Amino acid sequence: MKTNPKLCEPTNDQSSNRLIFEKLFFHLIGLGALIWFLVRVIPKPSRAAYPCMRAAFPVASAFVLYLLGLATSAFAMVKVKTHWQNARYSIAAMFLMIAVISGFIAFQADRPFVYADSRHLDTPNQTMGIGQGIFPGRVVWAWNPDATNENCKNDNWGEAYHEPKNSDMGVIQKMVDQSLMSLTGQTSVGEAWNALFIHFNQKKGRGAVGYQSGQKIFIKTNAVSTPVDGSHNYSGLNNYTMAKTSPQPVLALLRQLVHSAGVAQEDISVGDPIQSVPNDYWEIWHTEFPNVKYISIVGGNGRTKSLPGSTPILFYSDRGAV
Repeated sequence: MKTNPKLCEPTNDQSSNRLIFEKLFFHLIGLGALIWFLVRVIPKPSRAAYPCMRAAFPVASAFVLYLLGLATSAFAMVKVKTHWQNARYSIAAMFLMIAVISGFIAFQADRPFVYADSRHLDTPNQTMGIGQGIFPGRVVWAWNPDATNENCKNDNWGEAYHEPKNSDMGVIQKMVDQSLMSLTGQTSVGEAWNALFIHFNQKKGRGAVGYQSGQKIFIKTNAVSTPVDGSHNYSGLNNYTMAKTSPQPVLALLRQLVHSAGVAQEDISVGDPIQSVPNDYWEIWHTEFPNVKYISIVGGNGRTKSLPGSTPILFYSDRGAV
């Protein structure tokens, strides 16, 4: 199919409207960035290092530079006229030069395209940093369309993505097993976990030893969209369909650790220390592994309450003042 190029050319009115919009957009964004930066940074200068402030600063500074250049150029042109009329040609020429340079700076600040600079060039298939693991840098990815129900609406009670009816646990288990074996280069799940434990202990300076009975394992899930219910009622969740760690891959991991790696249920903890474990997840995990510790910030109903430690594990540049 051929296209007539002339049919795609904008009219003069369209070009004019687009130019006006770009100019107006530049002024609005520049003013907004400047106000946002000043409101945030003046009360607390350390905020200038925040990512959002570092993003706003170039826009705000370009806008200020634009205004200064425009004002200086206008002032200089007034002086050019005054000194020229009084036959002070050398001074008029000096102000004319100032006007030209200021005008150039002002219009350069209003360029339509601004390209961000990067210290690193992330080209395709090029590694970054130092590879870690048994096979340094190896990453495993598994995909199988049969693992989940493609017709799941995920819009209400009984239709959430994480419900057992919307996942094929057999397919998911096989995906997790194969991923683990591919990651470690082993031919069985038990050998794969043993290889991981040995590598981990070697990195920690403990020698080439595998898992030792009594050592604790914590599986950290992401339950940030799970409301913390102080009444310990884990069933009435407003964020029922919002994305969280799916329970099925965690169940597959528990099966591997208990049945193949020889880890006792009592030595395994699962959960998000600052959130809760909803009943939908509890029933999937606890039914098969009742002795695993399921971590919750409020505890109750069989959950293990997470308690703050004496040593802080998060460090803030502003000492937690924000």
